[in-house]
Amino acid sequence: MNLYIWRRLGVGSLMLVILVCSYAVEPSMAQDLVAPLPTEEPAAIDSHAEKPEDCDQMTTTEYFGDTTLHTCNVGGRIEVRFMSLGPGGCAVEAREDPRYAGSRPATTGLLALPGIWSGWLVFREHFGRITTRIVNRVHCDTGVRSQVRYYRR
Repeated sequence: MNLYIWRRLGVGSLMLVILVCSYAVEPSMAQDLVAPLPTEEPAAIDSHAEKPEDCDQMTTTEYFGDTTLHTCNVGGRIEVRFMSLGPGGCAVEAREDPRYAGSRPATTGLLALPGIWSGWLVFREHFGRITTRIVNRVHCDTGVRSQVRYYRR
């Protein structure tokens, strides 16, 4: 068919070019024209970027009074738990340092029992890499042991 008939049928010039090219290229040649997809991930710009396998487990760390945390670039939770060092219970409050938290610092608390770890309390949830500081306020004379669990950078 000539071009005049194609135009009368309403086929646009772009469609005509596609139609002509599809018949002009053999299937074996078409595979060579398509660029292969990259098999490797591009190199990270950040030289300190963690690998995904570095952030697949939560790390538990004991701290006394306060601690600064640097999390991985993942979505996750920061959890705390406490144990009283004295013969009785001890009220503990974990607060986020306002210099790291912005307008709404995280806070949680409980009555820590002697010699028994409390359950894990969600202190804060995050998405991406953050730096924060946890400060304990202990309301007894004997003190407490504190642990934090998070995806550490």
